[in-house]
Amino acid sequence: MEQEELRKLFCTKLTLELRAFQMEMFKSEKEEIYERAFQIDSMVRIYRQCMELSRGMEAELLCRLTVFPDLLSFLYDCWLKQEDSVEEELAESIEKSLSEITEKENSSGRREAS
Repeated sequence: MEQEELRKLFCTKLTLELRAFQMEMFKSEKEEIYERAFQIDSMVRIYRQCMELSRGMEAELLCRLTVFPDLLSFLYDCWLKQEDSVEEELAESIEKSLSEITEKENSSGRREAS
């Protein structure tokens, strides 16, 4: 099987996995969907990344991943086990933005509130 055919097969597999996950969510109550919003968003983002990465994958890896059961769920579970730096990055970004605001106010001659 050619590499492009393998890529298409892999992408089809991922699409079917994502659709099955989405169908499961559609059957859920609103509260459960809200509670699982992070997972829903993450699964879509993992799907998109895998689709993008598939363009550069070797045929052997595409073959392995195509037969790997519940790949999206597996990758989501693996990702949850990773140390998270998103909160740190957000805090740093906020601190930087607040510093820039303060610097702009100070440079424009405004005084800080007492």
